[in-house]
Amino acid sequence: MPTKRLKKDFIFLILAILSVMTMGAFVFSYLEGWTLVDSFYFVTMTATTVGYGDLTPSTPISKIVTMLYAVSIVPFVLYTFTVVAKFQIDKVYTRIHHLERKQQEQEAEISKAERKLSHQKNLLNQQEAELNEHNKELELVEDIMEDALVQ
Repeated sequence: MPTKRLKKDFIFLILAILSVMTMGAFVFSYLEGWTLVDSFYFVTMTATTVGYGDLTPSTPISKIVTMLYAVSIVPFVLYTFTVVAKFQIDKVYTRIHHLERKQQEQEAEISKAERKLSHQKNLLNQQEAELNEHNKELELVEDIMEDALVQ
């Protein structure tokens, strides 16, 4: 899934969750007589499956609404976490792919440099061999000239 698509999905899910949580806060505020802060706290604890238990529904209708609310909001939250995880995994795999490609390029450059170095070593060895041969010839000529001067 492309990054733009993941971002759009994530924003949509966050807005959907916030909408459902806000509606839930108003419903529980009305049904239980809680403040909006307490109601929003309750729906947040329910949506995240934390459930401290410090606020609990007291009427049968509130209990039924809580069950329906939990069954509807928890999958949204879990799916949102999945989208976030997918986004992070895609970022990691993209980075790994980039690093692998860069490593392959560097290995190719190293191989090319090693081949060039090997070629230069061969040329140097040839030049050294030629130099040694010339030195031998020079020594021979020097020996001949010395012999000619002595006679």
